[in-house]
Amino acid sequence: MRIPQLLAAGVMAAAIAAPAAANDFDQTVHANVAVGWTIFDDERDFTDNSKFQYGVEWRFTENLAAEVSYTRGSLTEKDSGALESQTGRFREFRADGLYYFNANPGLQPFLVAGVGHAKFDNVSRKSFGERDEFRINVGGGGRLWVSDTFSLRSDLRTFYSTRDSGLFDVAATIGFSLDFSLNN
Repeated sequence: MRIPQLLAAGVMAAAIAAPAAANDFDQTVHANVAVGWTIFDDERDFTDNSKFQYGVEWRFTENLAAEVSYTRGSLTEKDSGALESQTGRFREFRADGLYYFNANPGLQPFLVAGVGHAKFDNVSRKSFGERDEFRINVGGGGRLWVSDTFSLRSDLRTFYSTRDSGLFDVAATIGFSLDFSLNN
């Protein structure tokens, strides 16, 4: 089974289980857009770089949400030995679960954990080259409501690659969300 199919199956399982847990909570779908910065593990030999991320989050109880997201960014090798730096591309599909500590209309801190499939490509280093990785992420963040339908969101995560005895990357994002109620 391919990774996108696994991610879709996980989201569908959450969708089937969620109505029983939803009770009277005003379920919300968030369209999330963010920019961020990734600090790569030293073994990757990439410079730290910016990224762009977008996703859809379904908050089905006061405390629980599920999110699917896509992240992309460019890669630059730290020292390629050539006159020009070698560049490549980074892409990741992810499925995450979020636990919100409160449902206050102001600041809502959360914990996040999930899995994803990352692809590093168009990199010329023979020791690294193109590769696919299964990654696990954990972190935390916060959502700040600006209005009933608009919020700011930021998070900080660490990513663990299960390939090559584990590589750790760290990423921070900041962005905004447009929110759509499902109960109206």
